[in-house]
Amino acid sequence: MEDAGTTLQEAPELNAEAPNVKRAFNGKPKDGRWASEMEAIRRESVDLERVGNILRERQSTIREGCVRSLSPAELSEEPNSKEFLINREYKLVWCNVFKAASSTWLYNFLLLAGVSEKVIRQSRSSPVEVARKEAYPRPSVGELRSALTTANYTSFLIVRDPFQRLLSAYRDKIEATRQIYYRRTYLPRVTRDCQPTFPEFVDYLLEERAKGRPPNEHWAPYHAFCSPCQVHFDYVLRFESLPEEEAFLIETVAGLSNVLQPCKLHSSHTDYIAVTKHYFSQLSQEKLRRLYDIYKPDFDIFGYDETPYFDEI
Repeated sequence: MEDAGTTLQEAPELNAEAPNVKRAFNGKPKDGRWASEMEAIRRESVDLERVGNILRERQSTIREGCVRSLSPAELSEEPNSKEFLINREYKLVWCNVFKAASSTWLYNFLLLAGVSEKVIRQSRSSPVEVARKEAYPRPSVGELRSALTTANYTSFLIVRDPFQRLLSAYRDKIEATRQIYYRRTYLPRVTRDCQPTFPEFVDYLLEERAKGRPPNEHWAPYHAFCSPCQVHFDYVLRFESLPEEEAFLIETVAGLSNVLQPCKLHSSHTDYIAVTKHYFSQLSQEKLRRLYDIYKPDFDIFGYDETPYFDEI
């Protein structure tokens, strides 16, 4: 699992009130390797003022990118409210982008909701299914707008390089032998029972787009999935600089620093540049351009640079 994010802090106030919650998140989460690969970072090592300035400048980049990338009709569409989670105790609104620290923050939101260890460990469902069933039903557009316009609520989103996120989804859901469900459900019959290559996976994405079919949530473009041009998030965090930016978020939102602390993956976890180069070098220029057309608004809106991918081919 290629994920990064925040885990439970030893907090006497929380532990005294909800010992079951402490035990649920004090160890390694079910079906996840990331907990054993995380290390806490010290808040005093983060320049919160500098990070705050970066996040504010990013908001301007996003607004400008939205105007460039989407039509007036697209900008006026209703937000895709069903992918949001609203925590009313901590006044947090988050849109869950899969493969961008999603597992970590789903566990965080379960922690904030007081979901017990028993419920988590006995469930055979995915973290998002547990979250939806136990604490966070999918909000309506009206419920989302109400939270976004209520004083003291904080909305945030976590994004990452669109192609790195796509590759992470392919490696986890398609290439990994344990994820047979995704191969058999989403890929053409010819590749369902074998190990599809990355170019074959891209062919599938291009064919689905040509047929007008909506993409799976694990590789759906941000601009359609989380409506960043219809919802003006208070903070848009980047996966690539997540520990520092999470530290800012945790210090900014009242009460979060009593429960969560920012963490980072050990430096030896994954060489994203080398791995990405290996897979994308298998694509032709034409195929890469067609793939880029799908995710171009995400690159533009969030200020990511696509040129390194084309330079490597």
